Amino acid sequence: MNTSGKISANTSLKCTATIKDEEDEYDAFDGVHYSLFMNDLPLKWLLNLRTEKNENQDFQEFSFFIPNDGDVTDKTYAITSDFTTTSGVNALWSKSGPFSQINYTATEGSLKLTFDNSTKTIKATFNFKGQNRGKTVTVSEGVLELVGFTESRRNYAAPTVVCDLSRDINARYESNEDNLYISSNNQIAGWSRAFATRPDVYDYRIAIFISRDLPTGTYAISEDSKEVSVIFYNMSGSYIYHGEEGQLTIRSLPNVDSNNNITGTFAGTFNFVAGATDPSGGRHFTEARNGVFSITR
Repeated sequence: MNTSGKISANTSLKCTATIKDEEDEYDAFDGVHYSLFMNDLPLKWLLNLRTEKNENQDFQEFSFFIPNDGDVTDKTYAITSDFTTTSGVNALWSKSGPFSQINYTATEGSLKLTFDNSTKTIKATFNFKGQNRGKTVTVSEGVLELVGFTESRRNYAAPTVVCDLSRDINARYESNEDNLYISSNNQIAGWSRAFATRPDVYDYRIAIFISRDLPTGTYAISEDSKEVSVIFYNMSGSYIYHGEEGQLTIRSLPNVDSNNNITGTFAGTFNFVAGATDPSGGRHFTEARNGVFSITR
């Protein structure tokens, strides 16, 4: 997480909320760190608020994706799970530790916002319900007052593929690398990689394949589809996961010339469940939700 927004002498932060976690790990949130920057996918302000780590190095985090509407006063936004909307707020509640991160995506709720860029002030009240694999968290009585904020500097390229991973892997996927090419099967392939070498090592890949003559639109992801397919790799594990169900919406297609040179933007949204079978016949699954991609060549 970007912690360049740690509280300084010129900044004050109050962020509290009541947490009702089905697993009874947490009952309250008290934020002490923040980061704020303009996100690319989706194009909204991304405000992260984090608690202090406990003795086990566990902590909670809120992530709010807020429309860039300029200065607003007491404006109420619906909180939605649709990450493609430009008018609503998206939110996540996460509980993290040294070796894991579990994201609960908000499915309903509201946020009442005052944003004043001249005084560098953000004030809000909020509540929402979030879900992860059938489990629910309820966030209520949320209060935020951030005075003297600074926009965080990002020291990495903007991700071109993002989604929330769950089931075998619980993590936020934000790509560090990407590629757009014509595959050996004469398909348009959008490939991405999300990885870190420290402090927590991981290396994930998502590849989206579509028939090169497919128009924009929405398509079902399945094992036997001849039009679209998705593969997820966990390079730290032993499995290659193939998309078995889900949906891919293509909003923009690149141009491919007669020599298979590819230019332009491959963009859209996705949700999928990908499965793998181990040598003993056991089944393993990774789910991707709230997926957004925009790969340009």
